[in-house]
Amino acid sequence: MAYLLIGNRTPVFDLWTAEDKVGQVADDLLTAKIDKPPSWAFEDGRQLISAMQTNVHRNADDPNRWMRLSELFLIYGGN
Repeated sequence: MAYLLIGNRTPVFDLWTAEDKVGQVADDLLTAKIDKPPSWAFEDGRQLISAMQTNVHRNADDPNRWMRLSELFLIYGGN
């Protein structure tokens, strides 16, 4: 009960916001439907990274998504 009353749920709300905003872009990147994200998807790069990680977590049995995630980290991780 204390968690509900005083717990900081901001990270959860941030994740939900990211999913709403860039969730489809993350899925398209991880399934190679697109090669690079649209420029608007990088307004807050953390949102895209969070959405991609969540997508891979939800599809943990898909090795292609894991491989694609590592490739995307190498490509966009330095930006």
